[in-house]
Amino acid sequence: MQWSTRYRRFPLRKSITRWFIRHYQVDMSEALEPDPDAYPDFRRSKNLHPHHKSYHFFLTDKGVSHILHESYIDLVSGKSINMEVAGQTYRLADWYMKTKDDVPQKLVNETYSWLTFDDSGRVDLHAAKAIEASPMPTEKEHE
Repeated sequence: MQWSTRYRRFPLRKSITRWFIRHYQVDMSEALEPDPDAYPDFRRSKNLHPHHKSYHFFLTDKGVSHILHESYIDLVSGKSINMEVAGQTYRLADWYMKTKDDVPQKLVNETYSWLTFDDSGRVDLHAAKAIEASPMPTEKEHE
C-alpha cells in the first residue's frame, strides 16, 4: 500500500485517491487543499496538519489536568519518566482540535484511554490494557 501513496502517474493516482475519499468518507473541506487532484502524492510531510493540534488531559477525582503534547509524547515513547505520577493510573483524554492561529476552534475527534505508570514513573501500556473499566468521562467532566 505504501507504494500507492507515492504513485505519480496521474490517471491511476486519481482513481485510487477518489476511491479512498469515498470509501473512508474523508471530509476534504478539512484539508489544506480541498482538491485531491492538487496533490502530487500523499507522502507524509513534516508539517502535515498545521491547522490541527492534539490536546491531552488527565481525568481524576480531583479534576482535569492538562498535559503538554510534547511531554505526553516523551512519556509514552519512553524518553522520559515522571516520578510525580509513579504507581498511579489515570484516565487520559486525547482531543484532536481544529485550530486557527493556534487557538482551538472545533473538536474533530476525541478518544479516552487508561494511562498507567509503574513505580519508576514510566508508562506501562500492558497494565493499562488490562483495565476492564471504561475510561469515558462523566457528563460533568465532559462539560
